[in-house]
Amino acid sequence: MKSMMRSFLVVASLLVAVATCVSLSTLLPSRIAEAQPKGVQIYSETYDAASTADGAGITNAIAAPGAVLGDFCIASVSVDVVDMTITCNIQAAGSAEVRMQNESGSTVDLASATWRVMVFPHGTR
Repeated sequence: MKSMMRSFLVVASLLVAVATCVSLSTLLPSRIAEAQPKGVQIYSETYDAASTADGAGITNAIAAPGAVLGDFCIASVSVDVVDMTITCNIQAAGSAEVRMQNESGSTVDLASATWRVMVFPHGTR
């Protein structure tokens, strides 16, 4: 639980830093293709997660060709995740790993959905 909280705090701090350093007009231009800060990459795939018992989890690897170890990532899912926690990490160069942990108190069966990861490059590359 502590490592999950640390991950959340790192991501939250990163988002605050990005929002502070980049003007709102740069983050939210009129065209969607320009809507992400420079260097940030978004990758997605459709995934149909298995039924997950309380206390169990799902791990899904998503191809992220521009990602390298040490990059930050945030994950999202296009359906209600019913009290499941979501974490993301770069597992290896070119691969993001999304973990959903069922903490709902009952079995959850998510519908097929789009899973996305947003990768923030670490350092000056």
